[in-house]
Amino acid sequence: MQADSRKPLWDNISALMKKKYGGENLNRLAREGGFSPATATRLKGQQTSVGLDTLDRLAAIFDVQAHELIDPEFDPMTTHAAKLSPSALDLGHMLDSIPDQAMQQRAYALAMQVIQFGLAPTVAPAAPPSAAAEPQEPSRASAPTPSPLQNR
Repeated sequence: MQADSRKPLWDNISALMKKKYGGENLNRLAREGGFSPATATRLKGQQTSVGLDTLDRLAAIFDVQAHELIDPEFDPMTTHAAKLSPSALDLGHMLDSIPDQAMQQRAYALAMQVIQFGLAPTVAPAAPPSAAAEPQEPSRASAPTPSPLQNR
């Protein structure tokens, strides 16, 4: 028996409308999707199939992948978590696994500081004005110290 994707399509669109619009709004769906309100009504009644171009437009409205709209297992409430990288998900799980709430908050704050430090633009410190005007003596290069491996 061939699976009918019209039911999960409508179920997922309906849940996504509730999440984005606060409720079902077929006129807004039609306007944002570039199709008629009659098509939106047929989608709701599961009386029509849609082409890939319409499926792509629907996915774009809700910032999901087109295949997710016809997936019966799709959970619209977790769409943003699914877009996180494996590293971000791993970090989140590790923070969530810390049983002590105070320690968890400190670990989160530390992780955020490290991430923000990594995102900060690196600017070379400006030389003091007087250092640029003074001539500098050439440094005497000392002979490199031989490593223990070089003496063999």
